[in-house]
Amino acid sequence: MIYYALLLRIFASIIVWYKATAKDLFGLDYPPVVWWLTLGFIIEYCYLHSWWMLSKETSAWTTYILLLGVGSITHMALMSFHFGFNLKYIIGCFLIISGVLVSKM
Repeated sequence: MIYYALLLRIFASIIVWYKATAKDLFGLDYPPVVWWLTLGFIIEYCYLHSWWMLSKETSAWTTYILLLGVGSITHMALMSFHFGFNLKYIIGCFLIISGVLVSKM
């Protein structure tokens, strides 16, 4: 159940990242209403469903930290893949992972 919630969050984060960088990567420049009508429901469903599934298993604080960490790490991995590696991404991942570990204590 926890892994499914995290996979939903990763899927939604990937969609949001590609939507945000579609103009730079692919030259797609759609108005916001088109993005909302095509991807908005999918993204919101994934975000909300992952939150509710994970909050049933853990506390609200742990859920927030885990989902924020997974989303941020996904965004950093996509940025490294498409725009090249940068040391700031590793430092960011370290800070996120340390925040997740501190929240578990």
